[in-house]
Amino acid sequence: LIGVLRGPRPDQDCCVRCESAVALASIGGDKAKRALIEALRGPNPDEWHHLRTRAAKALGQLGGDNATEALIGVLRGPGPDEDKAVRREAAVALGELGESGGDSAVEALIEAVSGPKQDQE
Repeated sequence: LIGVLRGPRPDQDCCVRCESAVALASIGGDKAKRALIEALRGPNPDEWHHLRTRAAKALGQLGGDNATEALIGVLRGPGPDEDKAVRREAAVALGELGESGGDSAVEALIEAVSGPKQDQE
């Protein structure tokens, strides 16, 4: 499944990749998380739109520190992700993590709704 997710062939059906992300969420494990994080970041974000939204949802189901950090990265970035659907799915996934996402997840969600924190003087 991880090989399918990474899509060795550029013409490979996106639906197959998306379903592999769903399956990896059910299977779990560190290898699955790493592959989903790689898919979330995507080599070509514009072409991987659907897969990236599925990967965000799957990472929210799996949880864990590295999954949480990847989801926060979509919201904060070095610059927030340009794909609104991917940002929305990352926010939903962080919200579903609840307390297990930790304070940084809550802060990222608050920033996503209200804008970045301003430095206080």
